Amino acid sequence: MARDVSVADGRDMVSQRINLGALYTALSRPNEALKEVGNIRANQANLYGQMSIEGVKVCAYAQTGETDKMKASLDLMLQNAKAAYSPLQTALLCAEDSDMLAKVIIDQLEDPDTRTYALMNVQTYLPQKKSTPVQLAREATRQKTLARADVQPAILKYGEIISLPIRPIPY
Repeated sequence: MARDVSVADGRDMVSQRINLGALYTALSRPNEALKEVGNIRANQANLYGQMSIEGVKVCAYAQTGETDKMKASLDLMLQNAKAAYSPLQTALLCAEDSDMLAKVIIDQLEDPDTRTYALMNVQTYLPQKKSTPVQLAREATRQKTLARADVQPAILKYGEIISLPIRPIPY
């Protein structure tokens, strides 16, 4: 509905479609996700938006088994990692690429400009009230990655992991 209102009003037609595409991937509806972001032109979105579009594609292609397309979108995202860490991390969760996700988290922790967000992102939050199987799988990959022997020292070098009594933004 938000997408339809934005389109009808001629406002922000891109982010609403990206968000809807991301929701479709969380609901295991990859073809609808690809359709939603498929005809957004590059000049309609800033770099963050373009990387968010690629992130939706990564998640959708992971579900459809189109690994070549998934890797191509992921490679593009990795070339622009600093512009869009959040969509990149979600895409890596969808691709179940714990090795690259660990590298991205560590790189983000090492960079003073992105460290605060990285530390916020590694905290333990209340579980979602309702999660889809896709979201549960993404969270399992995230937890596995955060527990790695290379990630833990990087986190502890700059902060700590605590439990926060709030809900996170879903992946």
